[in-house]
Amino acid sequence: MMEGWTNPDPYVTKVEDVVCRDCKKTFQINAQYDKNGFPVSFQPKYCTECNMKPKITGAIGSSGTVSIESAKIPQRNVEGLVKDLRALSVGIEESCKEFQSFKKHIEHDIEEKEFEFDIHKNVTEQVIKNNKLDLDVFKSAQNMINERHFNHIKKLTRESMIMFFMVILLFVIDLATIWCYIRK
Repeated sequence: MMEGWTNPDPYVTKVEDVVCRDCKKTFQINAQYDKNGFPVSFQPKYCTECNMKPKITGAIGSSGTVSIESAKIPQRNVEGLVKDLRALSVGIEESCKEFQSFKKHIEHDIEEKEFEFDIHKNVTEQVIKNNKLDLDVFKSAQNMINERHFNHIKKLTRESMIMFFMVILLFVIDLATIWCYIRK
């Protein structure tokens, strides 16, 4: 289910030629872009040599003094950073929108699965109720059949006992009759 949502390499790396703003020399950079074409990496505007030169400024922009603090960190690195940060924030905003869409998709799938589970649970409960009802009907029918059989057996037993006593009575009467004939 999640196969379409993962990307092992979400960025595209392109080798680009850039012209240095200071010395106008062309140099190459590796720039990364997301799938919408927004840059996700810092793109330098100065070549390595020009970037490492300290910026020489004086008080109120006059030439002649070197700021020691600015010599420690190449100041040309921050040029164009605002533009790159804006592009990066647009890329982040797009990613957030995609995440929200993905989140809604997942929430919808969860609701759908919960609905399917509720239906399955209701069907299962109904099947169990039907099985219990069928079992109760079966037990009731079995009890009724058992009672009928028992009554039938009682009736046959009673009739058999009557027949047995009648046979014995006839046998005794026959013996008595035979005894009477023999005695005379």
